[in-house]
Amino acid sequence: IKLYKELKCPLDEFELVLFTVKGGKSHPLCPLCYNDPPFGKDTTASRQKGMSCVDCMHPTCKHSIAAVGVINCPQENCSGTLYLDVNSAPKWKMDCNVCNYQLKLIENAHKISVSQDSCDSCSASLLDVVFNKNNTPLKDGSCETTACIVCDPLLNSYVESTFGRMRARGSGRGR
Repeated sequence: IKLYKELKCPLDEFELVLFTVKGGKSHPLCPLCYNDPPFGKDTTASRQKGMSCVDCMHPTCKHSIAAVGVINCPQENCSGTLYLDVNSAPKWKMDCNVCNYQLKLIENAHKISVSQDSCDSCSASLLDVVFNKNNTPLKDGSCETTACIVCDPLLNSYVESTFGRMRARGSGRGR
């Protein structure tokens, strides 16, 4: 856990911290919201207590699931949302905010962000992708595109499904 870019929570002005699990997920959280969730606790899954920014539904926070959420998690019995991990650059990925499901995205992308628009076919949020100008896969040679990760054949061809590691359980004997 470390301070997250000196950014503050829009609800309570606490400084955000970045929670990271080695080789797995990373997400910002507000210590006050984590200990005292403003919108009630999530009871949809067997979760640890508290609420991180990717569980928050606050409409003006750029770290909330409303801002970074892309599509519902495809795993059975999971009610989570896949969100863009903005801290995963340059190895971009999307994580589920409930289970440990991950999608590894385009590695040669310079920048990826979640668009305000959604796909007409599947209702997923569109992604704004900026490729490196020397290594763009776009046929017209342009560097920028806005497309659906599910429906666009080019973006979908770069996606790899995986499961991230969760907290490791120790042996209990100091090893």
